[in-house]
Amino acid sequence: MMDYFVITIIATGGSYLLYHFFLKKEKSFKFNRAYLLGSLTLCLLAPVMEMDFLDSNPSGAPSLPKMEFETTATEFFTQKKVQNIQTVKTLERGHNWFLQSLFFGYCIITGLFLFRFFHNLFRILKRIKSNELIEIDGLRAIPIEEKNNPYSFFNYLFINDEDLRNRNYSETVICHEKAHSREFHSVDLLYMELLTCFFWLNPFLWLYKKAVVENHEFLADAEVAKAGTDLNKYSHQLIQAGNKHKIPLLISGFNFSLTKNRICMLHKKRSSKIVLALKTGIALALFSIVFALVACSSNYDSNSEPFVVVVDPGHGGEDPGFANEKEINLQVAKKLEAMEEAGDIEIILTRDGDEFVSLMDRVKFTKKQNADLFLSLHCNAANDKSKRGVEAFYTQNGEFKKQSHKYSQILVGNYYLMGVGMDSKIGRIGIAMDEKISSYGFLVLKEQEIPAVMMELGFLSNPQEAKKLKDPERQQAIAENIYKSLLEIKEKR
Repeated sequence: MMDYFVITIIATGGSYLLYHFFLKKEKSFKFNRAYLLGSLTLCLLAPVMEMDFLDSNPSGAPSLPKMEFETTATEFFTQKKVQNIQTVKTLERGHNWFLQSLFFGYCIITGLFLFRFFHNLFRILKRIKSNELIEIDGLRAIPIEEKNNPYSFFNYLFINDEDLRNRNYSETVICHEKAHSREFHSVDLLYMELLTCFFWLNPFLWLYKKAVVENHEFLADAEVAKAGTDLNKYSHQLIQAGNKHKIPLLISGFNFSLTKNRICMLHKKRSSKIVLALKTGIALALFSIVFALVACSSNYDSNSEPFVVVVDPGHGGEDPGFANEKEINLQVAKKLEAMEEAGDIEIILTRDGDEFVSLMDRVKFTKKQNADLFLSLHCNAANDKSKRGVEAFYTQNGEFKKQSHKYSQILVGNYYLMGVGMDSKIGRIGIAMDEKISSYGFLVLKEQEIPAVMMELGFLSNPQEAKKLKDPERQQAIAENIYKSLLEIKEKR
């Protein structure tokens, strides 16, 4: 969340500066309106848009074919007594109370802004409902007693009763406010106010808001000038209106604290078409660069962050598994953990010694880690001693089932493509005949709130494969293969 705000502040700052230097002083009001609203919206969306201009798979890892398999498996976990999991990494990845306090403060201030927004909206609607309406040239005028400047909300015009009876004054006001109503400027104001409620800590949003309001006044003043109004008299009218009270939020007013800019813009000559086209083209070209850089950098940043994987060495302690597989699972997990020094992948083990950890404790531990993937390591067994190869099971959680299946394909596919743990013949074939990938309801998988995969590294019931699985060099090769697969998963997530 913090990264998103930083990126949007940079993006809105760059796009606003382009408006300030290239467009603000030009009388291309309709284009300026489109630029302000469009650029602001795109800057807020850019960090969450995927724009892969760069190769997201520079390693050239092979694309794996879609694999659908069905298998049956027997439960080999039994849940036993609960023990507390205490590791150094649990403390390192504990709750960050400082960030939580910042988020709590943000929510409070956002709530106050939202309360103000709906309170002001309710006040306007209440005033519309409780006052008499007078139809005037397409506007619904509402006479008010306050000595405020006239203001409008969609096609409702709020104007002092005396000002309404002053024909010379009211005609100019009506022409001005009709422009606000016809161009639906109230929609822009509501949009800007809502954005302010959520993005109040972005300083450039406030500048955008001021620029939108100012451009609305320029547009309405241009309509008054087009109607043949004497510009000198109209300028004098603006100056007189400057001393009146401020008007409520969410409305388009006859005067804000921008009288000087409005008068200067009224008397300013329009730039030549060539100059206007040049400035507009430069602004759009530079904004396109800003937008592309923000979209690409945000996508790059998401992939540059460490990919956190909770690796679960199956069994442990009083639960040895088949043929004491707990030792092989832990040895491969530790070799995998030792590879995280590069910083691309962060490995967190559910156990780093020969202790028993219940299934639910493994699940609870994982939920505290803010991880991206849960990977459980096991060794397989079957009555048929000739059976060999790796198997994978993925979570049945509907939210992550598809993603977990994709990760299983990468883990298992690379395992065979690189010939880890098998003879050269199977390595050349690529995908072994006895490979299986399927969804199964193991508790440590289905209770996860992230993508989850269980890998059976091989069959200890197969004498040849058991010998390889117990070989430290082969275990290192298996760990390296899994790590490379995790890097590929990180790039393709």
